Amino acid sequence: MKMESRMDRKAFVILCILFFLALIPVFWIALYVYPSADDLSYGVAASHVWRETHSLTSVFSTAWEGAMEKYQTWQGSFFAVFLMHLQPAVFGSSWYTLGTVILLMSYLAFSSLFFYTVCRRFFSCERLPAALVALTLSLLSLLFTYDPVEAFFWYNGGVYYTFFYSISLLVFSLLILSATVKNKAASIALYVCSLLLSFFVGGGNYSTALMSAVILFLVMALLAWKRRKKEAVQVLLVFVALMTSFVISMLAPDNAVRQMASGAPNSPVKAILLSLVYGVYAFCNCTTVPVVVGWAFLTPFLYRAVSKIKFRFPYPLVVFLLAYGVFCTQGTPVFYALGFSMPERVIDIIYFSYYPIVLLVWSYFLGWLSHQSWWSAWLENQKTRMPKWKPGVFYVLVLLCFCAGTLGLVRIEKDPQTGGMQMEGLPLSAQAALSLVTGEAQDFHAQLVERESLYEDPTLLDVRVEPLREKPYLLFQEDITEDPDYWINEAVAEYYGKDSVALSKTKE
Repeated sequence: MKMESRMDRKAFVILCILFFLALIPVFWIALYVYPSADDLSYGVAASHVWRETHSLTSVFSTAWEGAMEKYQTWQGSFFAVFLMHLQPAVFGSSWYTLGTVILLMSYLAFSSLFFYTVCRRFFSCERLPAALVALTLSLLSLLFTYDPVEAFFWYNGGVYYTFFYSISLLVFSLLILSATVKNKAASIALYVCSLLLSFFVGGGNYSTALMSAVILFLVMALLAWKRRKKEAVQVLLVFVALMTSFVISMLAPDNAVRQMASGAPNSPVKAILLSLVYGVYAFCNCTTVPVVVGWAFLTPFLYRAVSKIKFRFPYPLVVFLLAYGVFCTQGTPVFYALGFSMPERVIDIIYFSYYPIVLLVWSYFLGWLSHQSWWSAWLENQKTRMPKWKPGVFYVLVLLCFCAGTLGLVRIEKDPQTGGMQMEGLPLSAQAALSLVTGEAQDFHAQLVERESLYEDPTLLDVRVEPLREKPYLLFQEDITEDPDYWINEAVAEYYGKDSVALSKTKE
């Protein structure tokens, strides 16, 4: 046991070093983000108010008025739209970096908290193994984000999906902690926070709100079946709080108008069937070689913990099917509203949710397996045949396999714009480091700063700017065009008070 504890500490120290090294280029490149597209169209009113008054109260009031106007004319998710109107660049473009920092920090903090809480409270992991699980899964999900731009580096898309998904993890963490802490005052405080935040989540994106509602309902039903009335009522109140804002959001007058504008919607039944099919595709896409290696690394820690629990973990197949259904619920609102379209920012949170879902299912399965007599007999028989367990060798093999699997995801392809070769499939940290080393991130930012100096020139009313020389994978979302009437061009013109904005005409 002492040997295991020492190796756990060594593994934890090494993982912490790798974790923070991986984050350095990710936060570094955040210095070069710049607002674009919907950042400007949603932030225009608050930006003008800030320039005129420098009053935070007026800015927040304007943002809320904008959210209420959108509620009546376009989009029901009022809390999310409120935050969209408050994109940090309304206080100056240099503040836009804060948005990415908030998105990254909230995701890393709340996902780590959730993983740690689940391991400690549900699967009786000791502190170090639970921390290892939390750091490993948070890092894996960050490194292999489906579309990092829309998840973290574009505020409008990230705050709508990644941020509200992160808050939902916080809600569940607080709810679990409130039910398990011994201090009554702390329990009440944690519960009240989860109650308030659940109302906030209900007013965000529909995918996260629906998944959270389904989870709360299942937990409430389980507690009621177990005749744990007090806990069931507590979960019921959180469920009601979330559903209240969720229903308000769904009842927005012009949700149907936006739905028709986005394309032919599906029926609810068809949307559910599409979600179930897409769930298989998403699950397989998430289960890459480096991710499998990550699960292999965590398995001994999880097995060691669950094997000591007296609970026998019955019906693992039922648990898997329920978990898969929860996983698939996130796609249902999108398929219902947008037909067959699936925006990248939605895929991001679906891929993020893969990790907590698999953690719960895999740990439950390991618990069930550890209590099977045939498995125990087989393990006992193997002890005399297998070489002595050497954790250090195992950790080295895991690291080598992870690196090899990650390299296998990398593709070198021809850039259609420049004709040069580019690398795709890199983990987020490596992609950020590459952009910084080559200088494309810095060049991208410098050109946008140069553009903004023209936008802010009071003598220019019709501004023409040069096309971007660099379009970094992690930073570029969408640009203006040569057409002054294109919606992004119009958004930029309104944001900076110009008659028109466009790219310079390219020479034939």
